[in-house]
Amino acid sequence: MRQTIRRRGQAARTISAQMQIKEIQIVEIAMQEGVTAEMDKVKKFLNLWIPPLLYAILIFWLSSSERPFNIELEVANIDKLIHFLEYSIFGFLLIRAIRGSDVDISSNRAVLIAFTIGALYGFTDELHQSIVPGRFATVSDFIFDSIGTFVGAVVFYLKKSPSHQNKLK
Repeated sequence: MRQTIRRRGQAARTISAQMQIKEIQIVEIAMQEGVTAEMDKVKKFLNLWIPPLLYAILIFWLSSSERPFNIELEVANIDKLIHFLEYSIFGFLLIRAIRGSDVDISSNRAVLIAFTIGALYGFTDELHQSIVPGRFATVSDFIFDSIGTFVGAVVFYLKKSPSHQNKLK
């Protein structure tokens, strides 16, 4: 009888040790999956936000020189078109980052946020140009920066909108 009790005790300890090992393995797997999930979130964040950040740096760099490109264009108001196109791309990149982030906001609010960021950046870009020799700030450039940002954001919104996708089919 003592041997039976001992065997049962040993079996219980063995089962208990095996269960502890399984629990440790489960915790280790969960931790690895948690780290992987966090790394995926970081990668997603960087993939979304690095492009608009790099583009903002490009805008700043272009605004830092008297003549970013040594091209004489004899088209009236071509600089307004350039501002518009430059900031349309920026607005597109901004809303792409905002909508791709894990933030629960409406598309209209995302457009508004992208527009606000782009317009504020356009304003600071014009301030920056006011201190660059050979450059100057104008309200009309700021307006075209802002309109471009808005149009770029709306184009992205329409491109990604499910209701708009159905209309295209």
